[in-house]
Amino acid sequence: MNYFRLTMYFFLIIYSLITYCSAGILFHEDFNDGNADGWITSNSQLWSVNDNEYQVNIKGYNKYTYSTTGRTSWSNYSFQYDVKGIVGVEKRALFRLQEDNSSGYIICIRSDWRGDDVHLAKRINGKYQYLVPYFTYHSQNNIWYTVKVVVENENIKVYIKDRDDTDFELIIDKDDTESPFLSGKIGLASWTGAAGGETTNFDNIIVDSLSSDCNISDSDNDGVIDQWDKCPGTPTNSYVNMFGCHANDNSAVSGQIKLKGNPLTKGNAMLIQSGEIFQKSPLDTNGFYKFENVAEEKPFSVLIRNN
Repeated sequence: MNYFRLTMYFFLIIYSLITYCSAGILFHEDFNDGNADGWITSNSQLWSVNDNEYQVNIKGYNKYTYSTTGRTSWSNYSFQYDVKGIVGVEKRALFRLQEDNSSGYIICIRSDWRGDDVHLAKRINGKYQYLVPYFTYHSQNNIWYTVKVVVENENIKVYIKDRDDTDFELIIDKDDTESPFLSGKIGLASWTGAAGGETTNFDNIIVDSLSSDCNISDSDNDGVIDQWDKCPGTPTNSYVNMFGCHANDNSAVSGQIKLKGNPLTKGNAMLIQSGEIFQKSPLDTNGFYKFENVAEEKPFSVLIRNN
């Protein structure tokens, strides 16, 4: 029975990997695990996961913050996300973002005294340049919208819809012919401008490669393939969780197993996190087990197998 479970577990991993790869998905995040592993923020105090949604809350005038993820090697892809404004007038996302985060493209949904619009911009070393200044699109706070950006070579297409609608509306189709950025990361951003504050929620983020190539690799050799690795560049020999992010190696879980009042001395304890066997520990002569490394941010179960 245990062998069957283990066999099926690895079969499901391989099946999922084949499906994942053939679909071309580079990144997927719905924040249902309650955290934002792999996202790098300009100010972590402004970003948080609340009710399985990624929220930015920034106050003050002309304040800017961002949160980024992905790889600068991503080239032709579609970037889809859900966005809902709570407070303020602007809802921003970034794509083909360069390593220093000061250059890339910006899509902004805006609703203020100037009217309702979507604009596409390009940021070069921090300097803002409009590519499509104003496309009229009515939006309002407390309503979810789904945005899809498709970048292929120098062409940029932007689609938008109410999240509950079926069909997207193509609102921007622009070729950037002047030194375009042809690859880069993705990001989410907020700028307060004259509004004095912004609160925006994001969810259901998907980056899908437009290439039919399937390249399975593990660049940082942490045991998590690049397509699933939310923390690229992990130092060698780091202990990581299922997302490729560093796990706390100073924590421990231990206990004693007794059967009818007597220590169970033959068997193994298995620590299960996120549906997978995270560690194993043999029971000692007094029935004790101990796990030295635990990803503290994840719930866990201990399964005892009697030999």
